Amino acid sequence: MVEKTLSLCEKVLPEQPYRQFVISFPYPLKPLLARNSALLSKVSKIACREISRFQLRKAQNKQSCQTGMITFIQLFGSALQLTPHLHILCLDGYYTSKSTGRMKFTHSASPTDEEISGLLSRIVKKVRKQLCKLGYLEQHGDREYGIVPDAMVCENIFEYAQTVVAQGKVGVGERCGQAVRRLGVVPEYFRDEQSTATIGGARCASLDGFSLHANTAIKAWQRERLENLVSYMCRPPISTDRLKLRDDGDVVYEFKRPWKDGSWAIILSPMEFMEKIVSLVPRPYQNMCIYSGVFGPRSRARNKIIRKPLEQDEDDKSKSSSSKTYTWAEAMAKVFAIDVSRCKCCGGKLKVVSACTKASVVRRILEHVGIGADPPSFAPVDPTKLGPIFSY
Repeated sequence: MVEKTLSLCEKVLPEQPYRQFVISFPYPLKPLLARNSALLSKVSKIACREISRFQLRKAQNKQSCQTGMITFIQLFGSALQLTPHLHILCLDGYYTSKSTGRMKFTHSASPTDEEISGLLSRIVKKVRKQLCKLGYLEQHGDREYGIVPDAMVCENIFEYAQTVVAQGKVGVGERCGQAVRRLGVVPEYFRDEQSTATIGGARCASLDGFSLHANTAIKAWQRERLENLVSYMCRPPISTDRLKLRDDGDVVYEFKRPWKDGSWAIILSPMEFMEKIVSLVPRPYQNMCIYSGVFGPRSRARNKIIRKPLEQDEDDKSKSSSSKTYTWAEAMAKVFAIDVSRCKCCGGKLKVVSACTKASVVRRILEHVGIGADPPSFAPVDPTKLGPIFSY
């Protein structure tokens, strides 16, 4: 997470204004999108294409204008639920190619609530059309859609785990098939179906379970705020600060903020907690960060607009400025303000003299400084406490 944030903020994102677009999907579509990475990629492309057209809506010559965006695909929510949604960091404007070869940036006016509502309506229309074309949705009327039953068939254990977690249920143990336990008041409520996108706040619209939020804007000079936003988009699914273990062995995971129904945490058995973690693992070779527009790898304008690396210190000149990775020492210095590569006394640059890899030498060093060299022992697993696993 830290390495990705540093790489984007210091070597990619130019000093221009940005706007975040957050798109969420209806509950019936979440298991389908979570299980099918190719389908989720196609849906994200539709959203990026419509947002790109939206950003160029006031450009005079749209053929020579380009915007750029980075899409972060997140599969999790604040309650460890499987809820695929998109965080799209988009340039709040567009670049125009000049005859001299240089790129000129033009800032776009802030969108109105009505414009965001219209953008969401176009995205929902295109997504429904694509899902119907691929055979995942079937239309029963002018505005009535249903998921094809064959599309929800689970072919393996992993798909089964993702399906039950996305539905807010338990798929393992004694409570298999039941809803996840929550702490707090949970009253019954319902939501009316909508015919047009409604505005739920400043630059926030919703339509039939889809929602679009675009009120987060960052100025060109707010680099620290941009870094915090990118770090939030790259965050891992679990916050250890909100994770607690009860005396009875159950796991309590608190929400970031209480929900509208009053619940503020969930209670999970050890196996239910493992089920949650397994379902949040991305598919193999699934790209969770997608570059498009001028940030795309094949864009001819990418090298002209990306942020140039800062000047290196005298001690770091030996390191190539085109390096794409950061060392653990650099990441620790950024996050914890502890630079282990500098001397505590004089502040000079330290260098690695040797690396001990021989087991006997490592043991002698650890014993000399008073640290145990033997790994801790683990208690054997009691199979009688596991219960049924994935009985479906």
